[in-house]
Amino acid sequence: MSIWFISKYYSDIEKCIRFGGTSKESSIRRAFENLLNDYTQKQNLWLVPELDYRTAKGKTVRPDGTLKVAITVPTVLTDEQKKILENAAMSCPVHKSISREVNIPVEFKWGK
Repeated sequence: MSIWFISKYYSDIEKCIRFGGTSKESSIRRAFENLLNDYTQKQNLWLVPELDYRTAKGKTVRPDGTLKVAITVPTVLTDEQKKILENAAMSCPVHKSISREVNIPVEFKWGK
């Protein structure tokens, strides 16, 4: 993450506190969202604020934000080839090592 993004974040936090008169999480949330958006868009990720989802145990949770992964495959593939690639991506060791309680929305974009 660049020093410029972090400096902008600290500046935004300071403005939120100065103009809002408080440092409560709800008051400074937007500055953090902006920091994450600035960084993640360059990483082909997308921040979705307060996206509800159900955990493996059936509990509904609403985190402050969820990073969505967008995988773009700019080649025309058959449905079988797409299924193989999706299965490989969703069963890789890194994906499997993350707690089942963590929601990892992945979007595949196919074609040209």
